[in-house]
Amino acid sequence: MIDVNFLINYSERLKTAIDSINYKEVIVDDSQLIHFLEERSLEDKHMLFMVLPDFSNSGRNVDDIKKRTDTLILVLQKTDYSSVSHAEFLQIMQETLISARAIETKMIADKLDDTEAGCLYMKDLNVPSISIQPVWGLAECNGWSIEFNFEAD
Repeated sequence: MIDVNFLINYSERLKTAIDSINYKEVIVDDSQLIHFLEERSLEDKHMLFMVLPDFSNSGRNVDDIKKRTDTLILVLQKTDYSSVSHAEFLQIMQETLISARAIETKMIADKLDDTEAGCLYMKDLNVPSISIQPVWGLAECNGWSIEFNFEAD
């Protein structure tokens, strides 16, 4: 089962691996996200927020129980709507999508090579669960949400 220390370390690993990400934070919920976003500026460019997971069990019977961990990563860019045209907004969405896809690619690579220190949890990544969805107007930010889960015995 994924733990908080792993999320802290893995978000730092993603920030280090992806040049366009220059801020990261691990958060619990929207209110904490909004608090951190209020402290950021337009110069921060792409920000990564790793959300603490929900934990549950899956399986058909007691002998088949797996631990399931659902979480998400947000890739956001603060936007000044008073000076951004629709074309510029779409460019922000394109640029943050490139960062989101780079995160997805890194996650899958880490699953395939789970020997790196700190990445042992990635072997449990459920790749088909990865879903990338647009985020618009969240505390003056736009970007993408990467939802995914882990399943472990």
